[in-house]
Amino acid sequence: MVKGIKSGFKKKVKNANAAVPSPKTLEQRIELQIVVFIAYAGTAVFTGWMEFHSPKFLPFLPLILIIGVLLIVIKQPGHPHLQSNETDEE
Repeated sequence: MVKGIKSGFKKKVKNANAAVPSPKTLEQRIELQIVVFIAYAGTAVFTGWMEFHSPKFLPFLPLILIIGVLLIVIKQPGHPHLQSNETDEE
């Protein structure tokens, strides 16, 4: 997610089955922990705000987040379900 945010989710996928990259240096691990902490804190604040102001919409929040993640995954260049099958026809 950190790499996606830094590149704007526009980096091409070379191998769709590649392993999930893991942070190698101490700085990368610290950066990842900070981003995760900010994501958790931001989500907690937003959920608390939403519960206070619009509790009737709170059950839709997980659905909206799941749809958002699916859209990000589908928009990735090189997604296997979006590649054309022109080579299969020949």
